[in-house]
This record gives sequence, C-alpha cells and structure tokens, in this order.
Amino acid sequence: MGQTSEFNTGNKPLAPGDLVPRSLKNHRTNPQGSLEPRPEESHVGVRLPCQGQTTARSWFPNNAPRAEEVPYLFPPLLTREFKSVTNKEVLDTLKECSSDNAPGISGITYCVWKWVALVAPDQLISVVRASIKLQVHHPSWKQALVAVIPKNNKKDMALPKSHHPIQLIECLCKLVKKIVAQWITYNLGQYKLMPFNQFGSRSNSSCLDTAMALTHDIHSAREKNLVSSFLAVDIKGFFDHVDHNRLISVLIHLGFPPEITDWVESFLSERFVRVQVDDCIGELHPQKVGAPQGSPVSPILACVYSSIVLVLLNHCPIFDKTGSDSIPVAPRTLVDDYRFLACSQDLETNIFTLRKTLEYAVDILLQIGMKIDPDKCNLMHFTWRRGSPALGHHKNPLLVTRLYRERIIITAPKSIRWLGFHLDCKLSFTHHVPTLTKKGVAIVNGLKVLGNTIAGIGPANLRHLCKTVVVPAITYGAPLWFNPDKPNRKLVRKLEQVQHKALLQITGGFYDLPAEALQFLTYIPPITSTLTKLFSSAATCIPRLPLSSEVTKRLPSSFLRSVLTL
Repeated sequence: MGQTSEFNTGNKPLAPGDLVPRSLKNHRTNPQGSLEPRPEESHVGVRLPCQGQTTARSWFPNNAPRAEEVPYLFPPLLTREFKSVTNKEVLDTLKECSSDNAPGISGITYCVWKWVALVAPDQLISVVRASIKLQVHHPSWKQALVAVIPKNNKKDMALPKSHHPIQLIECLCKLVKKIVAQWITYNLGQYKLMPFNQFGSRSNSSCLDTAMALTHDIHSAREKNLVSSFLAVDIKGFFDHVDHNRLISVLIHLGFPPEITDWVESFLSERFVRVQVDDCIGELHPQKVGAPQGSPVSPILACVYSSIVLVLLNHCPIFDKTGSDSIPVAPRTLVDDYRFLACSQDLETNIFTLRKTLEYAVDILLQIGMKIDPDKCNLMHFTWRRGSPALGHHKNPLLVTRLYRERIIITAPKSIRWLGFHLDCKLSFTHHVPTLTKKGVAIVNGLKVLGNTIAGIGPANLRHLCKTVVVPAITYGAPLWFNPDKPNRKLVRKLEQVQHKALLQITGGFYDLPAEALQFLTYIPPITSTLTKLFSSAATCIPRLPLSSEVTKRLPSSFLRSVLTL
C-alpha cells in the first residue's frame, strides 16, 4: 500500500477504452507506429482532412526564414561534464506528473507509466537513462497529434492564427523531456548562461516577478518626477521559427555536453505531425523548423535560442537624446513576451527611445529568423502630471515607425492587458480589479448550473470550487496593488462582494445574511485575510531568489545584508 500511495493513479479502475482519447477511438496504429483511420471509417469525406492539411502548412512551413549566425560577445565556453540521470530523479519527476494529462497517439497516459514504475521500475529507468545517454529520440516519439485549441476574443475563427497548435506527445517521451528541461534549467541558472531579465523558463520566477519589477521601476521614476512609457510586443510564432542548426550551435557555444546537444538534435530532426480538425485527423506533415508546442523542453530551448536579443540589448543599452546620463531603456521578457520601459522628463523623449529600441530588437530578431506581431504591440504612458508643459506637444503621443516595409502606428489606450494584468496610466489598478470581479461574477453564476440546495453537487464540492476557481480568479496579481498597512478599501470591497455572492451560492442563504456568518459556516476566511496571505507569500519568496534576479536587484542594500546573514 505504501508504494501505491506514492504514485497516485486514482481510485477508479480504468476500462481499456478509457486509456484512449475519444478523438482517437476511430483510428488505429499500424505496425510502423503511424496513425490511420479504421477500415469502417474510411468513408468519411475529405473536407475536414483538407482543412487539417491547410492548417498544417500554415503552422509548419517547409521553408522558414533562414537564421544567421549572430556572434556572441564572449568566446565559446568549456564543455561541461554530463552526469547520468539518477533513479530518484526519474521517479520523482514521474510522481510530479499529473495522471490526467492528455496522452499521445498511443493513448498511454501517465497513469499507466506510474503502474509500470511500481512493478518494473528498473526497466523504466533504463529506458529513460538510455535515451539521454545514447542521444537517441525514438522514432515513434517523433510523431505528434496536433490539437486545435481556439483563442479567446478572435473575430475570424477560420484563420489558423486564431488557434493554438498544441501537440499531444507520448507521456514517456514527455517524461524524458522533463528531465532534460530540468538539467538545462539548472545549468542556465548555475552558470548564468541566460540573462536574468528573461523571467520565463527559469526556476523561482513567475509572471508576478515580472510585474513587480515593472511596477517598481514606474514608481521609482515617479519619485524622481519622471514619466514612464511602456511598450509590450509579442513574437509571432515563437516556437515555430526556431532554427534547428542555429539552436545546436548556441548550445555548443554555451558549453552544453554532447549528450544534451546530440539529444536535442535527434529530438528536433525528422519530426512529423498530424493536425486534428474536429473529429478527423489529417495526413502526416513534416516539421522541419520550430520546436513543438506542448513539449516540456520547448520553452527553455526557445528562450535559449532567442537570448541573444537580451544579451545585445543589455550590452549596448539605448539612451534617449540627452546621452548616457539618462536612464536607459529596460528590456524584460517572459518567454515570447518582450517589454521595454523608458523613463525621462517627457513622453516625446520616451517615444523616441522606444522607437529606437524596437527597431534594434526587430533587426536582431530578423537575423535569427523571428518576427514580432504588429497587431499585438501595446503602448502605455504612466504619468501623474496634470496639464504640465513637460508632457510634450501631445498628452498621449503615438509611436510611429516602419516595420517589415510597412508603416506601423501604436496608440496608447486608457488601459492595456499584459500577462493578465490590466494596467492603467496611473497604475492604480482601478481597471484591473473590476475586470477580475466581472470574471468572478461570471464564474459564480456558472456554479448555479452545477448545483443548488435541491439538486446537483453538494455544498462541499461548491466550496471546493469557490476556493480553487473563484478566489484565485479575483485575487490574481493582488500583491501588486494590495498593501496590508494601507489597503485600498474601494478595491477590496469589490472582491468582498464577489466572495459574498459565492458563499450565498454554497450555503443557499438569504442575500442579507451577514458575511461573518457565511464565512463561519463555510470555513472560508475573509477576502482581506486571503489578500494578506498572498502579500506575505510573495514577500517570503524574495529571500529565495538569486542575487542576480531582477527583483533582488531592486531591493534596498539593508535588506540584502539581512538576507545574507540568514
């Protein structure tokens, strides 16, 4: 029984058909490992497979922009020694995998591999270890089923760019990739191989850290009576435009051992995908460029591939017209989301500096075969001045430039959405919190469909949904605006109203029932206590950050000395 509790496979016994996704039950795997329709389903029309082929050609082009060898600012590093994967590393990684993850073409889930780890752990460990040590990615792992996931708020859903291409990969293959990703991530942090202003694919880093660094810089500029301008851009097809040859050369330049570089080369070569549209699966389509979305190792490989942009921007910072005595543009990235912050005496100067930075970054991205998406460029000016002449000729200047031989105009609205945070010009979060409360009210209304005092799921399950869905949705990004010493009562009251509505739905009480009684009955603390806990948790994570972290660099020297003495 002790071994069974270590790998949670669930209490419900699985039927043989439960191991196969619904979309794959009308297909079978031939002896070569390829997926093909069953004979009785061969009469299905050709319209949907053609849609899958068209989508595949759009997402996975055969001829991508060729990447150039952008020279690094330092000589090649010495090749580090590779340490073999340990038994504990394999079993611990498998134990952390969710049994509900979508399987690949074979339909074998993590639940099955956890059973294998209980009865034959040595054989499982040997397969994982041999794949990395021998630098071999099995051919059956190189075929993936691409699920079409629609994006939110898209006008034309017939366009391929209105969907996410998520590749369903074999679970055993994903286990090997998780271990390789952990090894690469550890080396990047241990030897400082990637700039720390890349917040993505890094341990002890999150979206909240990126936003904390941004808000700190904006408030610091305000204390110096400066205005700030923020430009957020998104790389178009970030994973789909990773050039394989250049990625291997970058890994070799950074000193990764042959076991890792050769394994990555085997992982990226001779890959094929099948795009599924509705219930039909298209033909095999080669993936000659790019890293597969849905793979655990793809984000870290794409970040390493594009890290040259941050390296050059950090080494050659861009200043405004006044010269090197001013504040340079601060570049920050979270995987494929790039942002630039300019601070100066007026907004016109910020626009000039941001335009120079954007054009320079676009030139570097073109050299490595990547482009930004002009439709996803967001501009925001942060200023607390009222009618001051220092604002320049326009109170809300535009950013006008030429990208890819086209004239691009980027406007600054009243608020923008960036990484799920809604930022306004005064950084008051008066648009962020109401937006989250609307989402919370919609979720609470959806709970009415699941159950009430007469039928449906019980109060215990409704309480669980409230704590795991409603409360996280309305408190996202709370450490950015909530201060326990000086709480913003207006914003906190909006969250209290949403939680009160959720508690009424759980208990079935009357509308005028006191909030304290509802909180006592449901064992759900007041929203102020939840916000204080989130604030304290964010502060507790700061001492665990490395000294080179962008958040740690912004801490006062007295705090750093106290942390070093712990």
